[in-house]
Amino acid sequence: MNAVIKKSILTLTLMLSFISALAYDFKVDGIAYNVVSLPDLTCEVTQSDIEYSGDIVIPSTVTYQGRTLTVIRIGGRSDSLPHYGAAFADCISLTSVEIPNSVTEIGRSAFRGCSALTSVKIPNSVTVIGGDAFSGCSALTSVEIPNSVTVIEWGTFSG
Repeated sequence: MNAVIKKSILTLTLMLSFISALAYDFKVDGIAYNVVSLPDLTCEVTQSDIEYSGDIVIPSTVTYQGRTLTVIRIGGRSDSLPHYGAAFADCISLTSVEIPNSVTEIGRSAFRGCSALTSVKIPNSVTVIGGDAFSGCSALTSVEIPNSVTVIEWGTFSG
């Protein structure tokens, strides 16, 4: 294979990786979700192809392909794709988020850089708050953390 073909294949592979990193399984009322487990009927809020803004109310359940799925987490970034997947990261016009009692985990960097986010009430169902989950949320003045939270990872509220 010549160098031009190899370079074209590499470029195409990188582009497809980027596109799949921003992919989500479905959207309901403007919120993107990934299925966590169809047998368990669970899903998570994930990064969208548009920036979330304003006041967001996350429902405890959503319907996908005729099935009612329970929203169990706010998606965070992954180790394999460190810059993608964090549900609300860098949504600079996001002002509030209502998290339902079905959510048990707030993922890494989930709200990182949401500079207009002013307050968060974390429900009693949450047990884990990932690292950097609220880092860079410079307008955040009120956070209620329930006793159910047993893990708050490093840098959760930095900046």
